[in-house]
Order: sequence, then structure tokens, then C-alpha cells
Amino acid sequence: MNDAILRRSDGRHFITAFIGRLDPETGRVQYVNAGHPSPFLVDREGMRELESTGLPLGFTPGLTYARATAELSPDSLLAVFSDGISEARNGEQFFELERLARIVTEGRGADCLEELSRDVLDQVTGFLDGAPRQDDIALMLLRRR
Repeated sequence: MNDAILRRSDGRHFITAFIGRLDPETGRVQYVNAGHPSPFLVDREGMRELESTGLPLGFTPGLTYARATAELSPDSLLAVFSDGISEARNGEQFFELERLARIVTEGRGADCLEELSRDVLDQVTGFLDGAPRQDDIALMLLRRR
């Protein structure tokens, strides 16, 4: 993917990506994080980030990407998001990862992930207070039962 993107780009643009494969029986997630904002994995132990395993796609030719593994225990929550959320900007202030982490951690036990998703997006919209969005906003929440 990296080299294909590099061949079709102007060399000044790149793509971050988080690609994962979940085994629903065991809760094991194998993933590659190509420079994407680190997803949050929240469980009874607290929150941890699924760190980057390589540079963004299309950054430089011939890149290889390490695969990492995480375990989703029962009732854990995985939050994957675009930087349009953490980097939402109102004047000189940013929404920031810490605020997003707090919202996701506090809402981990929500009965419906749609409610938690709506809460995150409502808080980003409230933070912007009419300021224009500078980037896309994407959010995926996954809970293991």
C-alpha cells in the first residue's frame, strides 16, 4: 500500500492508517498503525494507547510495517479516531487527546456506543463553538462483550 500510494501522489502528501484484525473468540487484535493517532484501549485496568508501528503511508519508498498485538478483555472498549477530533481548533486552543481520552474513559460503561459516539461528537461541536472544522472527523468505537 505504501509504495502504491507513493506512486500516485505528488510526494508531499501522505496517509495515516490504522488497520486491525480482531479475533472475536479470543479478543486478540493484530494491527498496524501507520502514523495514525494512537487508538485508545480502555478496560478495567485503565486506558492505554495503541502506539504507531511505522511512518504514514506514502511518506517514503520501501517502508515496512511492524505488526503489534493487543487483547480486548470482556467489556473493554477500543476507540479509533481521526486527528480531526484531537486537533479540532477554536482560536489558539485544540480539543486535544487528553480531553478525548477522558470522555472515552468516563463513557466506557455506556449501554450504547452510539450514545458515547454522539457525546464525543457533541463535545467537539460544542468546543468549536461555530469555528469551522479544519479536518475530517471520524470515530469508531468497538466493545467486546
